[in-house]
Amino acid sequence: MIGLLEFYSAERISGWARLPLEGADSTLSIFLDGKKVGEVKPDSSESGGSSGGRFSFALDLEVNPLTAVRVEVVTTGSGKHLQNSPVRTVFPSPESMAQVIVGKDDWLFLANDSNRSHEQMRGEAKLGSDFGDRWERFGHGLNEIESTGVRCFLMVVPNKECIYRDEVSPFLDISQSRPLFEVEAALSRSWKGFGRRYRYPIHALTDARYSGAFPKGDTHWSTYGAWLAFRELFETDYPEEVKALELEIERAGWADRMEHGDLVSKMGALCVEPKKTAKIRGPKVRQTNGLNNSGSQIHAVDASVLHPRKILFIRDSFGSALMPFVGRAFGDVMLSWTGNVSKRLLDLYKPDVIFIERVERFLVRPSEVVAEEVNDFAFIE
Repeated sequence: MIGLLEFYSAERISGWARLPLEGADSTLSIFLDGKKVGEVKPDSSESGGSSGGRFSFALDLEVNPLTAVRVEVVTTGSGKHLQNSPVRTVFPSPESMAQVIVGKDDWLFLANDSNRSHEQMRGEAKLGSDFGDRWERFGHGLNEIESTGVRCFLMVVPNKECIYRDEVSPFLDISQSRPLFEVEAALSRSWKGFGRRYRYPIHALTDARYSGAFPKGDTHWSTYGAWLAFRELFETDYPEEVKALELEIERAGWADRMEHGDLVSKMGALCVEPKKTAKIRGPKVRQTNGLNNSGSQIHAVDASVLHPRKILFIRDSFGSALMPFVGRAFGDVMLSWTGNVSKRLLDLYKPDVIFIERVERFLVRPSEVVAEEVNDFAFIE
């Protein structure tokens, strides 16, 4: 029997399966955390009908929301799992589901967040009177760093809504008075490298919006979208490295990797969907400060890079998809999950390059060049 565990939530488990050879047991058993909670059969009322040997199944549940569970659907006779089973998940609460907008053609978007991203995109965000000044100071700080011979690069990742305007248009009008434009104006006044080493890759991502730049069910881009942005930012200053990486990607190819999106998790909807992924490896971790996500710092190295450069990669969650390209292009990477540049980390690591990646909705919290970050760890050469 083949089939797919397609949908799961605190109220319902469903999917489809294809009937086995005649005489075999076609019953499906459904488990939550190892406990059997029900069975479905092709001829049962729960199955939802069958067609051409393929039948849908569904089982209603009563599970407390925000309960972490392991979901399994197996054939009763053979014990074989359907595709996407088992899966570990957290059943969402109604409050969590309210954080998601279902746009045209089932494209999912963040309803709002702690940064009030929708207010930003509508041009209604209330920014402090010193907002522009703070970004100007950051630009001056980058000038000071670059005067020591370190090249600084800044990428602002467009909000998903700005790329899929048609899909989100029934719920949100994208303004041309977003904080992004005030940030760009401030940096253009203060940072000498702005014109050459700053990118907001909206056009490349918009052109590829139906070719795998973003999945439907995740806030974040795919590695394909990340590659388009990486190439645009670095091809002027590092053409040989970008060209070599481009050829490597062409040889290795792209794969549709089945992943579970963060917005899908909030909805309790489709388990997984294809995410266009480059078939190349990222660098290996050598040191870490022991933290996950925000505040984490990781030193990673790709030993196969013949002429490595040290790059301090300041990132947020969108940086994960960029990591294979940063590692292959530069070889020696210090990742710092923060929006700021720490002078102490610069002194410890001594990078050749600084790459700052920030998603657009986070710009309301200006970046700074600071003396140190609380989570800086002692880098060992």
